[in-house]
Amino acid sequence: MKDLVIDKIPNIVASFCQPIQKILFVVSSGYWKKVYQKYREEYDIDSDFKFRGTNIIILSEKTNHKFSSGKNSYIGENSSINLEGGNVTIGNNCHIGQRFKVHTSGSNTDDIIQNKDIWRTKYYGDIIIEDNVWIGNDVTVLGNVKIGHNSVVGTCSVITKNVKSNTVVVGNNKVVKKCCF
Repeated sequence: MKDLVIDKIPNIVASFCQPIQKILFVVSSGYWKKVYQKYREEYDIDSDFKFRGTNIIILSEKTNHKFSSGKNSYIGENSSINLEGGNVTIGNNCHIGQRFKVHTSGSNTDDIIQNKDIWRTKYYGDIIIEDNVWIGNDVTVLGNVKIGHNSVVGTCSVITKNVKSNTVVVGNNKVVKKCCF
């Protein structure tokens, strides 16, 4: 008899949790729609630009740096754009995957190496993503970088230097796999 009740517990828990998960998703997506509308009002974001999913954050405290986007572009969920050290521009027809990270500033490594108590912020500069760029999931781009038009950036890449137009790059420190033109 006890075995029968224990066997049913996973089904009971699942039937209880599924409606709650749906409610939380609806509430959460409503919250993010309001956040994304605020971004559209505050920054130069084209009406065709799509925020795909939740938890896409634009960090811009204490700066007057700008974020702008072109037509028919999107960015995937759980992404962040840090405007503390420069402007970020995304061109037309850009497709950016999930967990995309943009850093226009960061910690000054000299302070860390010298074991200083207070770490200063190092400002990297602007990031420009030109038209027709495809960026995979889990990509990080550091400031003072330009990604040329018609380029592809592979999943899990870290971009620290400029990417020429019509190029496919993957990995850390931008290994050029193919120049298309």
